This record gives sequence, structure tokens and C-alpha cells, in this order.
Amino acid sequence: MSKAGLFLHTTINFDEVAAALGYGQRTLDHATYAKVTNAFKKMVFHCLLWIFISIIICCGTVLLSHHIQNLKTNELLTAYNATTFKGGVRTSPTTVMYTEGSSYQYDVSGLGLNLDTDFPHQRALTLLLDDQNQLKGVISNDESNKITDIFAFGLVFGMIEIAVIMIVYAFFVRKHTSYGKKWYAFMKWFETRDDTLLDIIRE
Repeated sequence: MSKAGLFLHTTINFDEVAAALGYGQRTLDHATYAKVTNAFKKMVFHCLLWIFISIIICCGTVLLSHHIQNLKTNELLTAYNATTFKGGVRTSPTTVMYTEGSSYQYDVSGLGLNLDTDFPHQRALTLLLDDQNQLKGVISNDESNKITDIFAFGLVFGMIEIAVIMIVYAFFVRKHTSYGKKWYAFMKWFETRDDTLLDIIRE
């Protein structure tokens, strides 16, 4: 297992951590074991802190994507003087309908549309309606999905942010903090029984 892999593995494998701490308590002198437990406590605290920070960043990304989606939705509705949109289907080159409890059918010729030429390969369409449920416009589902997918993209990107932050944190802790170096040396010692690693812990 690589060094980074070992570090990540041992920070989340609670059974192995418990076994290592138990073995260290039985085997190491009090001063050395105290440094191990101190390094472990610092690692857990900072790990939880960075998990919290990464969640805050993720939530910020998700909220931002939701805000952008709302702005884009409002821009679209304003452009057509509409207040909502519904998923519908075309029933002829000049008529569309949607069903929500009851069925509603609209003639699109008054909007200057011919569905066979304007949307030749799409039966499912997005209908833009006003407060009186009057048809104000028709757009393709691809166009509406570009807006509705913004939030989903933000959610996925937020999850990726959490993963990246924690991986970078794991590398940083192991290489650039004294408690990370001590903890990694302790777990490596537990795995290999190489007593030269104890010098790192005792520093």
C-alpha cells in the first residue's frame, strides 16, 4: 500500500486504529505513547474541522448553483412573459398539451410556431404559461434541462469538492504537520514493527 493510501486507510479504519493504540499502550513507554495519543487527538480534531469546512464549502456551492438556476429560470419566464413552465407533448404540428389533473391543449399557430419544423425530432416539449394558464411560449426540453441541471451539477461538484479537500488534507497532514508525521510513523511501526520509526514519534 502506498504511503498516502496507508494514511487514508488508517485514519478511517477504526478497528485497526483501536488495535494499534492498544498494542502501543502495552508496548511503548508512557512518554512515547502519550505523544502518539496526543498526535491522534490532534489529527481527529483537525480532520473533523476540515470535514466541517468542506461541508460549508459544498453547501455554498449548492446554494450558489440553486441561486443561478433561479436567476436563469426567471430570465426565461420574463423573456416569454410567463410565470411557470410545464412538461407537455405535441399532438399535431400546431397543438400541444399537458396533463395535470385535467388535460390542457393549446394551439401554437398564434405564436408563429410549426412544431414539425421548429422541433422536428421532439415530441416532448416544455410549455411556458402565465397566471391564467395561457400558453406564452414553447421551448425544447434540451433548453429547459440546461437550466434545471444547474442545481444537479452544483450538487455533484460540491460532493467532489469535499472529496478533493479531504484528500489534499490527508497529504498535507502526513507531510507538513508534526502530529501527522508522528501518527503515520506510529501506524507504520504497528504494521512493520520497525523500531527505527519510534525516533520520529519521540522527536
